[in-house]
Amino acid sequence: MVNSLPTPNQQPTTSLKHLSLLLLLLPLVGAAQSTPAPPVNPADVRATTYPADSTADAVVLDDYGETYLDKDDGDGVYRVRYFRRTRIKLLKPSAYEWATVQVPFFRRDVNFQERVGDIRGMTYTADAQGNIQTTALTDKEVFEENVGDNWFRKRFTLPNVRVGSVVEFSYLLTSDFVYNLRDWRFQRQIPTRRSEYHLSLSPNFQYRVMFMGDVPLAVDRSRPVAGGGVRYEWAVENAPAFRAEPYMTAADDYISRIRLELMGYALPGQERRVLSKTWEDLDKTFLTDEDLGAALNRTGFLKDLGEILRTRYPDTLARVTAAQDLGKTHMTWNGEHTLWTKTGLKTAYERKTGNSAEINLLLIGLLREAGLEAHPLVLSTRDHGAVPQDFPLRVWFNHVAALTTVGGRDVLLDATSPLLTVDMLPADCLNGSGRLLHLRRARWVSLAPKQRQSTFRTLRLDLKPDGSLSGTAEVSQSGYAGVEGRANILKQGLNTFRQVGMYGQFPGWKVSETEVLHLDSVSKSLVTRCALHGTDVVQQAGERLYLTPLLSTARRENPFKSPTRSYPVDFGSALEETNIAVIALPAGYGVEELPKSAAMTLPNNDGRFTYSVSVNENQLQVTSRLALRKTVFTGGEYPTLRSFFDKIVAKQAEQVVLKKSPVDSR
Repeated sequence: MVNSLPTPNQQPTTSLKHLSLLLLLLPLVGAAQSTPAPPVNPADVRATTYPADSTADAVVLDDYGETYLDKDDGDGVYRVRYFRRTRIKLLKPSAYEWATVQVPFFRRDVNFQERVGDIRGMTYTADAQGNIQTTALTDKEVFEENVGDNWFRKRFTLPNVRVGSVVEFSYLLTSDFVYNLRDWRFQRQIPTRRSEYHLSLSPNFQYRVMFMGDVPLAVDRSRPVAGGGVRYEWAVENAPAFRAEPYMTAADDYISRIRLELMGYALPGQERRVLSKTWEDLDKTFLTDEDLGAALNRTGFLKDLGEILRTRYPDTLARVTAAQDLGKTHMTWNGEHTLWTKTGLKTAYERKTGNSAEINLLLIGLLREAGLEAHPLVLSTRDHGAVPQDFPLRVWFNHVAALTTVGGRDVLLDATSPLLTVDMLPADCLNGSGRLLHLRRARWVSLAPKQRQSTFRTLRLDLKPDGSLSGTAEVSQSGYAGVEGRANILKQGLNTFRQVGMYGQFPGWKVSETEVLHLDSVSKSLVTRCALHGTDVVQQAGERLYLTPLLSTARRENPFKSPTRSYPVDFGSALEETNIAVIALPAGYGVEELPKSAAMTLPNNDGRFTYSVSVNENQLQVTSRLALRKTVFTGGEYPTLRSFFDKIVAKQAEQVVLKKSPVDSR
């Protein structure tokens, strides 16, 4: 993992665990002094393992950070000073990437920019005799790169790196953006032996300090500093590596960290300005912003189109559907999630491309011009993180959708994807609750989907005495499974999918005659069909044939491999999965062993699995059904969920044993 520093535009997206007292601090005089680096312990350099985590390819030995506000004597402007020093032990060749460091910074203009300097680095390596060799980073090994949109980065790789090396680097970042202090993360993707963070603030700036995550603080104290200031000190010891797990929302929802938000400030001779708002205040801010709510006051260019919809579709649902279809076909999403228009709605409409705010605000405007009530719904995508409702901060949100009503019922709309139907948000928007923007009736709206991930597979095959199988397969996908299936086909291209696309679902089979139905009819189930022929999917041993009846449609492994899990399992939407196999048995063979039918349920009927098998004359039929009604399972529910999937995998792997019947000699 390349080391990097979070940037101001990388807005925090973590779930809130608890809040410190509001910080109203005394004046801070002068710049705080960073704690001198302790000498490198030779034992750390010579070590070959990290006993607390034998699987780790690297470990953060020491991570020290300090943030303080300082008034520049040259121009009298307050700036943020951010110092960081990090030591990392490299245990395996795969850890070499941790020796490359990237420090992003923002440069808008000469008056508003960040600067990165005082970069130092050292590599410590033990030779064959155990002596410690040091290699220093030189200035010529530090590069500055322009990464676009006013973003830059300092990049360097620590020299002379080997397995067993300890690398150390430090830098000082100076920022003009006092309103946005950087988060401090106590965890990374590798374990951390010690992480320490110091914070010094001025009474001119009022911040809220928020602690997130579950790793306990080993140090949590404050003390006065010269001039009447206050210095806060926090530390964590032996923080485990943070490892992403299947069906997980943004990692920052769970990583232990400290987040700082500017709540207000008062410069000498000026009145204090309060930035912290109620949700009602924030609603008003959003609605009056020229690039969000106020942009909806300038949709008159859609009036004629809206009148056509009003006349042509007197039925409300039909009108809503037609408006969304127009939005999806006319506009192309540029892939950017944001709350703000950048070009103006009319310009975006004329260009036929735009970000999420432009596309969905255009949809809201069209609905209004068509005589329907519609409002913006701001939300956070799954990779952006959860929205803590305790504190009204605009940085929690990064996407705008639309909400209208049909028959007194909320209907959610999003025109960024051509594959979505009415009342269906993109899968990456299924994340808790969104905020409906309205001056009088603003409220929280659940983003829980009404559609499911539904997949229905049917195999109809003939089994020959030589163990070969031939027949057909049909896969029907609806809801979010249909969206995913269509997206996969469109990514490959229809012709390519017809030629090779089904091989991914039926590995080891000869696939031919692929057919795709309803690809462009998103309101219908996506249906794919193909002919199958397999010669190596049935095991032969003497007079017996061993057949796994669900074949390639069975779950081959449990997605939940870890025996424990601290974080919720979030499927996004409910799941339905049905697999049916109908197999004509070869003449002269009888069933010797047959799996037993089974039924399993999760507590509270949150999930159910059934498996049934029957033989009628020479025809074997197996039906497997999985339904998950609950979308989010807590860490405490994880063992039961994992066991549930273990049993599913085991059941679907059970074999039918066929034995050749004795020849009737009569």
